[in-house]
Amino acid sequence: MLQNPDLSQHLPLFQQFKDHPNYLQAGTSNLPVVSSYGGYNQSSDWSSFKSNSDVYLLLNLDDKYTGQGDTSPYFTDPSVQLSKFNCIVDGYFSWESTWPASDNGPTNVSAEGDVTVIEFAHNAGKDYMMGEVNLPERMEQILAIKPDFAEFITWNDAGESHYIGNVWNDGYDPAILAYANNDEWPHYAWQPLVTSFINAYKAEVTADQMQPPSDDPIGVIEGMQVQITSGDTILTTIDLKPGLNYAADTGMVVGTQKVNILNADGTVVMGASSLSNVTDSNTCNFNYNVVGLQK
Repeated sequence: MLQNPDLSQHLPLFQQFKDHPNYLQAGTSNLPVVSSYGGYNQSSDWSSFKSNSDVYLLLNLDDKYTGQGDTSPYFTDPSVQLSKFNCIVDGYFSWESTWPASDNGPTNVSAEGDVTVIEFAHNAGKDYMMGEVNLPERMEQILAIKPDFAEFITWNDAGESHYIGNVWNDGYDPAILAYANNDEWPHYAWQPLVTSFINAYKAEVTADQMQPPSDDPIGVIEGMQVQITSGDTILTTIDLKPGLNYAADTGMVVGTQKVNILNADGTVVMGASSLSNVTDSNTCNFNYNVVGLQK
């Protein structure tokens, strides 16, 4: 993933790791994959980078329209916006695909923009990669429309609390580590869900066919429900369905936050509760704990 606008600065790092056995390769020639954070206004630089490196180039080219989300011309008119890059890239990618336009306020974002760019890319003989941002709704969209690639674009971004893997202390200053760290604010419990999603993506199945990554025999059976409790208040109880389940509810209050899985007779078979409960703090922290279900 390239971010520095001086592309030559990336070549030594790329050369160091491109032949590693875990480095993703793609295309008929099995070339190492490179994606980017931006670069719409650097077509000549990308052309030079491509000619000097054997790479499979999946560029993010929506940075010309940052803040417009999936209403930008990148999604509404890709044939005009992207055609000049067809001679350079092997596929297209976007960071904006799951963000609403900046003036919309809270809203769910559809996959319609992705579908438009996928059609353009495939008609031009190119691939398309969907960025994953809003778990787990985005997982459902990706499994439904089946892009050529899917990328977790913020695997360890502690600064914006978007991490799934480790937060490396030597990469962040104390101000960030105060609200985002492995010990107090772990996100590791996303990883079993991520594994289930990856398995489903590779198997080309939809979200209702996702399965737990382990051989644990407990799955969704008739009559099972999930119950969300905040403090001493039950916020909601929802019937479970096969595959991926997700929900949110309003009304959170001070106290322990719980999620329980109930069987048909109301017995708790699995559950999770918050790791820390405070009534007040000098800091308003919008980061969160990710807690896995336990028997």
